[in-house]
Amino acid sequence: MVHQNWRVLLLVDNAPLHCHSPSNYPNIRIKSLAPNLTTWIQLMDAGVIWCFKAHYWNEFTQLALQRDNAGVDKIYHIDQLAGMRLASSAWKTVTPATIANCWRHTRLAPLEAPDTNTQALKEEEAANRRADALRSKAETHPRMMELEFQQMMAALTISHPTERELTEEEIAGKVLLSFKN
Repeated sequence: MVHQNWRVLLLVDNAPLHCHSPSNYPNIRIKSLAPNLTTWIQLMDAGVIWCFKAHYWNEFTQLALQRDNAGVDKIYHIDQLAGMRLASSAWKTVTPATIANCWRHTRLAPLEAPDTNTQALKEEEAANRRADALRSKAETHPRMMELEFQQMMAALTISHPTERELTEEEIAGKVLLSFKN
């Protein structure tokens, strides 16, 4: 990146473990966001995680259905490697259009691509149709309706609550303050 004269601004949450050595990476500037602000404007919290979880849910449900059809006894029990493969596949399904749309929602970077928003909506609708089809298919398999599966899927929908909803003015003020510090 240095040889290509790239300049990088890396926005991180305020966790103390984020450290940076400017002498090692002079082309990278790291700015920490203010506390209690990251859940509102952090890119991953702006929809990328939700999208990833939805794709993972689809992949896991499809795998459980295949395992049930194959007569596997414990259809939900997968090893770490299988879980990592599901996560990798789910992440590859999160499209650049979705990520660009999430950037737009953070309002941290102006994006001039209205087509991206339309594309992200189309992709989201397609993912919802696939999820609905999988749910319908799962409902025909008694083992897919077991409590264990329901608890696993519920865990994928958990989001972290925040103390209170900030106004747009408060968010903008905190972002500006974090850049001044």
